Amino acid sequence: MKDFIKKVFITSLLIFGCLFCMPFSNHQVDAKAMTPAEEWKANSFPSEDWTTDNYTYHKVGFINDSNHKQLLLYIDMYPISKKNKNDNSTDQNQNDSQYKKMMPSGYEIKIGNNVYDLSLDVYSHLYSIQKDQTEYSNIGIWDRTRGIYTTSKDACRLNSDNRYNHSVFVTIHYSMFNDKDINGSTTITLKNANLGNNQEITVTGASTFPYIPVIIAIILASITVVIYYHKKESGHHEQN
Repeated sequence: MKDFIKKVFITSLLIFGCLFCMPFSNHQVDAKAMTPAEEWKANSFPSEDWTTDNYTYHKVGFINDSNHKQLLLYIDMYPISKKNKNDNSTDQNQNDSQYKKMMPSGYEIKIGNNVYDLSLDVYSHLYSIQKDQTEYSNIGIWDRTRGIYTTSKDACRLNSDNRYNHSVFVTIHYSMFNDKDINGSTTITLKNANLGNNQEITVTGASTFPYIPVIIAIILASITVVIYYHKKESGHHEQN
């Protein structure tokens, strides 16, 4: 039995070591030639369906990538889904699809007790961007507490698909906020009344390293090892 425990312990250490050596953040996928939706999905980031009228639904994702000291935001104005049934066809005229245009403002980010307003500088692209085209825009953060406006160049990647539907992948570096606001236990909340009624996404300042999956993997591996060696020892005794 001591040999079983020893083997299980060693196996668990090896598994944990391999997982610990993996990159801590899930934000690893190369974004080149990918749409915001493809990149978000490839990274297995979570998202939610937001709506203001129970008719048009928007896909919204928001995470804290603490290992790279940044917040990541994903918005898909009109994704193809069972909920969006009124227009999944290719538009002939992009000006006829107002509900597919990206929402540039109204993003409120609350970090601890302080509130920041995020704006996407995509106005010049809303009616000029073509099908299957990508454009980069600046973003701005207004610090309500300190009265400071900070910008970041090309931090917003705007894409228009073959239906003239807009989506964005936004990178918001910690440096755009008061550095005293974000720490390992900070609660960060995103909301936008233009996209969702009373809907918000809350994340914490904790690391994005997948501790729970690691623990589960170790437990499962340990159980497998115990069962394997138990069967092996049982077979050995039966032969004797």
